Amino acid sequence: DRVSVRNFALRWMKEPMLVRVEAERRMPKKVSHHYCVVPKRKRIETLRKIAFSEEEQVKSVIAFVDSQSNVDTAAEALNRMGVDSVVALRGDADKRERASVMQDFRNRKAKLLIATEIAARGLDLPDVSVVVNLDLPTDSDHYIHRAGRCGRAGAEGTVVSLTTKENAFVVSKLEKEMSVDIIHSTVYGGKIIRAEELPKQVRKRSELSKGAHLSKKAENQDSKREDLPRTAETKAQSASQLGSKRRRRKTRRRMMQGLPRTGKQNEAQCSNKS
Repeated sequence: DRVSVRNFALRWMKEPMLVRVEAERRMPKKVSHHYCVVPKRKRIETLRKIAFSEEEQVKSVIAFVDSQSNVDTAAEALNRMGVDSVVALRGDADKRERASVMQDFRNRKAKLLIATEIAARGLDLPDVSVVVNLDLPTDSDHYIHRAGRCGRAGAEGTVVSLTTKENAFVVSKLEKEMSVDIIHSTVYGGKIIRAEELPKQVRKRSELSKGAHLSKKAENQDSKREDLPRTAETKAQSASQLGSKRRRRKTRRRMMQGLPRTGKQNEAQCSNKS
């Protein structure tokens, strides 16, 4: 431990020096932490709103994903939305490509950098104001490393983690491990606000829309259940009608051939005569 190492140094070394370094796990002090619950299909749109908001003066943004394929997927989706100010950094990029991407990002030609955590290790990226976790980090060490990309040299920064409702428990786990408050937030009007601060009329519309969707879904299920016996009855009627047509055709063929009718048909004819 520290005491034994110090005693060893004092005993066996000449004029030893004690050097204190900051812990690697230290979280930047002026960084706020948020998480937004959004469906997977809306993650890229939410990222666009955060990075290119006209309301917030965001200098530059890094979005972290967990695989190289997701880097390309996110960049291509933003390009389809008409976003040009974005660059992608893959882990397998060669030295020239890596230098070109970083030059565009540092010179503000690109406002958003999408990268894997491995690709962004060791990079000196000043003036990053927002970090977005498109894919949640696997543990607190990775979260702290990502968060350290913003809020450097005492500057303010923001970390936003996007998660689905099913994976929200991961945020709680990270929160406990780091002893950091990660605020449940939403993106509204180009700003990141606390979920409870969302205007009441907006929350009401959202709840009504959700209720209408669930009601419509229930109606469709009820309609399907009601249609089941009708379908069976219709099939039975169709089978009966088909059988009658076949019997009539068979009777006509027998009469044309001069053959007697079947026993049931003769009985029916006698019954009609009587």
